[in-house]
Amino acid sequence: MRKNIIQGVLGGLLVIALSITAVTVALAAQPPKGEKGLKGQAGVSNTAFIELWQKDSDWKIVADGAWGKMKYNLQGPTFDYLFNGHKLVPGTDYQLIYYPDPWPGNGLVCLGAGTANEEGDVHIIGSTDTGNLPAVNWNVLGTWKWSVLNTYLHDIVIDAQNLDGTFSGHGGYPAGESYIYTEVITGQITGNSITIHTVYAPGPYSVTASGEIASDGTISGTNPWSWKMIEGKAKPAGAKIWLVLSGDVKCNESSHMTGWNSDGYLFEYDSIRYTETDVP
Repeated sequence: MRKNIIQGVLGGLLVIALSITAVTVALAAQPPKGEKGLKGQAGVSNTAFIELWQKDSDWKIVADGAWGKMKYNLQGPTFDYLFNGHKLVPGTDYQLIYYPDPWPGNGLVCLGAGTANEEGDVHIIGSTDTGNLPAVNWNVLGTWKWSVLNTYLHDIVIDAQNLDGTFSGHGGYPAGESYIYTEVITGQITGNSITIHTVYAPGPYSVTASGEIASDGTISGTNPWSWKMIEGKAKPAGAKIWLVLSGDVKCNESSHMTGWNSDGYLFEYDSIRYTETDVP
């Protein structure tokens, strides 16, 4: 009798432990929770969610302000999305966009438009041929030190990066001292590959170096000699999704922002990534 009771208790404990494990696994498969429900990728599916918020001049979320949520696909032949905005200005026309830095967002993508109803809600749904969002995998803006042959150290500042992956900046050698040479930097990012071209002054002398950006953001190469970037890492690029006033954006082959009335916009809390593929 006592043996049967013990076996029963142990069996019950095992069922409870398995139930807790199952619940834990189920919860772990869910995307993180945002202020307005789930956000990020939904488990291992092709669906993800982001939240957009009204922000103040300090880029902080406005308490009890306007907000929106977008459901979208992570990959596919077209960027498919469904957006719902709330607490907007009734009767106002809005445009949902992908905004690429810098201002005025040349090459931005107009995803869809809608008018807020009398409750201040807007519903925008669409399927758009956007290409990859963002178009470039990496952001290399910032200050670097370029180590050549583990001996020669250069200062490099990348202060402009474009939608097509080209970038530009300036630098000097030797790093951290009165420069013997100043440098004009240009380059190109294609996928995870990077090319850097520097022109020295006084010259004439220039060099083109090519390398790879590793998954952790470190940059190095072996052409035309061994080199690497130190004291910094490339950052994975992300696409900004905004809801703006329709009158503040131009949507055509040269799409860009034409006005700035940010108190009436919704801005991203997290950036997104979308990959264009041939597979639905």
